[in-house]
Amino acid sequence: TAQRLVVQELATARTRTIARVSLNTDLGRPSIWGSEVVWHENDGGGHRILRHVVGSGRVSVLASSSRRLELRDPVVGHGRIAWIVADAEVTSIWVRRGVRGTPRRVATVLGPQLTYTNYMIGQRRLLISRWGLLTGKADIQSVRLPGGL
Repeated sequence: TAQRLVVQELATARTRTIARVSLNTDLGRPSIWGSEVVWHENDGGGHRILRHVVGSGRVSVLASSSRRLELRDPVVGHGRIAWIVADAEVTSIWVRRGVRGTPRRVATVLGPQLTYTNYMIGQRRLLISRWGLLTGKADIQSVRLPGGL
């Protein structure tokens, strides 16, 4: 009747549920960096990017949108949080430093030919796989993060 996002301490095997959603909610794959866990949720009425610091007991909403604007697949690392924003045929990646930083768009592709799938944050770069929806081929794009990010 529900989906759960569970963290487990490997040394003790202790588990904690940090998110619980109904089956009709898309619970996105988590990204973990240190004690931070980020993921997305889409319940059909809106999209959210969420963050939990293990041990804090709290979940915070980092970004939210209407049903039309899709927020998905966040990643965390090196003091930054990034996520994909899809609006009709435009797909972008937004990055912000920490939880209080101002989000900035760092990469965009125009569809329906291309979309972003997987990516990772380095100290100064973002590595992004661009998927060709019509060709079935992908490539890796390296994007330098602007100053302040």
